[in-house]
Amino acid sequence: MKLWLLERAGDEGADWDEYFGFVVRAEDADAARCEALIAAGIDDWHFMKPENIGPREPWWGDPELTTCVEVTVDGPVGVVLDSFKAG
Repeated sequence: MKLWLLERAGDEGADWDEYFGFVVRAEDADAARCEALIAAGIDDWHFMKPENIGPREPWWGDPELTTCVEVTVDGPVGVVLDSFKAG
């Protein structure tokens, strides 16, 4: 298993009360995207299959709208995940 950092590629269309990132434990990037879809509340199994993820699907399945990079011990110093409850 690996850790994956998924982040939105930009703030276009961003609104309040939306996910902007996930850290996911998964075998590969496709599986990480599926887990992010589940965590974001996408419960349609069509979207959870890597072969069905495409440019018109929800944020976390779209490689043009989100990044998905493996988190390793190598890399720049910085926070990988923060959690803030707005409201």
